[in-house]
Amino acid sequence: SFPYDFGKVDGFITTVYNGIRYLECNGQPILNPNGELATYVIIMEDITESLQKEEMLRQSRLKREIALNTADIMLCEFDV
Repeated sequence: SFPYDFGKVDGFITTVYNGIRYLECNGQPILNPNGELATYVIIMEDITESLQKEEMLRQSRLKREIALNTADIMLCEFDV
């Protein structure tokens, strides 16, 4: 049995050229035939752009909601 949990971890790093980058890390232990830790694999993905796009979308929705509430009008959306 492996006593550590290398599940999904989110975090960030600061770089000299790109500033703060947000990372998603997933890890998996590789055990030998005796069930002992032989090595491990960690995959890191830069999710900075995805987080930035999510934040821009959230802010856009908030601005639209504020504008509609302030203007006291109704908005109808049609999906064709």
